[in-house]
Amino acid sequence: MLRRYCHRQRRHFYYLTGCDLPDCSFAYEIDADKSTLWIPPVDPEVVMWAGMPLLKQQAMDRFDVDEVLTRDELKSGESLSRMLGKQQSNLMVIEDRVDLSVFESNNVKEQQNPKIDFSWARKAIEVCRVVKDDHEIAMIRHANAVSSYAHEQVLASVKRAKNERELNAVFVMHCHANGCREQAYGCICASGTNASTLHYVHNDMPLTGRLNLLLDAGCEWQCYCSDITRTFPLHGKFTKESKEIYELVLLMQSTCMKMIRAGVLWEDVHMKAHTVAAEGLRQLGIFHSHLSTQDILDSHITTRFFPHGLGHYLGMVTHDTGGNANYEDPNPPVDRFRTLLACLNNPQSPPPFASLSCPSTTNHIPSQQLKSRSPSHPSPSLPLHSIDPRHRLPQPLLILLRRHQPQRLLRLVRDQQAETRVRHDARADEETGLHGEGAVGCPEGHCGQAWLQEWRRSCGDTGVSGWWVGR
Repeated sequence: MLRRYCHRQRRHFYYLTGCDLPDCSFAYEIDADKSTLWIPPVDPEVVMWAGMPLLKQQAMDRFDVDEVLTRDELKSGESLSRMLGKQQSNLMVIEDRVDLSVFESNNVKEQQNPKIDFSWARKAIEVCRVVKDDHEIAMIRHANAVSSYAHEQVLASVKRAKNERELNAVFVMHCHANGCREQAYGCICASGTNASTLHYVHNDMPLTGRLNLLLDAGCEWQCYCSDITRTFPLHGKFTKESKEIYELVLLMQSTCMKMIRAGVLWEDVHMKAHTVAAEGLRQLGIFHSHLSTQDILDSHITTRFFPHGLGHYLGMVTHDTGGNANYEDPNPPVDRFRTLLACLNNPQSPPPFASLSCPSTTNHIPSQQLKSRSPSHPSPSLPLHSIDPRHRLPQPLLILLRRHQPQRLLRLVRDQQAETRVRHDARADEETGLHGEGAVGCPEGHCGQAWLQEWRRSCGDTGVSGWWVGR
């Protein structure tokens, strides 16, 4: 008997293909400029229990690839044999993401043994994933719009709820009802002192006698994530003390937001948040009034209140690629957060698409508009309707300093072959800048082939003869 299981597509594979089917493989032949997707064959037993799978022509229509074959044709070695030819090929694969036994078939053994590189495919893709194009931004905006609406519904339900799990269920239900079946991460629905646990997991405590609720939750839309954290009173109004802390956190956010621009170091923004926290907690009497701001910072005591980073990359996973944490930094306030390399002194560096989890006023998309959207073609340009700013509800806070076309993948491969550092392509400068909010024309919610074509156009005489393969 076949059992249902939860499938979550590997992000590198989805980035290249836009394919969310399980048990698939993919290869891109650089010289031939041809992409091939292998999908599971029709299995009568699977059909009986789970229905018909996607057929080859359906996959061709749905995914932006040049050829679709079945996994049987991959295992036989016939398709690989045609790709490899008689000359030795260079393969770039992601280690533990490809079944190398396919090269043991008789058809493939007749060819020259390919040279396999296990390191550069993963590195290059992860660098490319840092910079989001218009389509990816549209996906993230849609995930945030649905999550924001679900946060609002939790707030509307809070007076009737008796337990954290009820509010957790409200959030997940409204995400699912609006087309986002997956959560970007496990919800944190923490009431009272439970909120002091950063990654609280129980979500099942009674709300009786508790003042506030912290809701850290975000859904996922077609493999792109949202991440929103908000705190609000359970009984409609903050106490004096809760309001003072809430407004201090809001001041930390607004102060840091004013600093965000090209050329600003993320570390400096993070330390500014600690500075505002130190001054605010001293004014509230939590720290001794005779202590200077520098004394408080030097003691590192603010890390007890603010032990995490100011923000992180957001994309196909909640903490997306590109953070490159410096865990060896001897400065404790700094080594507790990821160093975002995109905010360097070089204003031409690619930007972060970052999420800051701080209180904010909100705009929202009404539920009737959310439910009427085509699931395959989200419209990030739907009108946003302001609500009462006194209600501090979830607003997806996204920072986009600068963007450029995803041509860095080829440059990484080319520079690796030449054993030189990654170079900045001056031509990309002309293509950078913020563009409109509309999603690019990628079918069925993916943009895999678009960057492959971009990559191929910029290839020139690179000498790269290998191909990508993975699953």
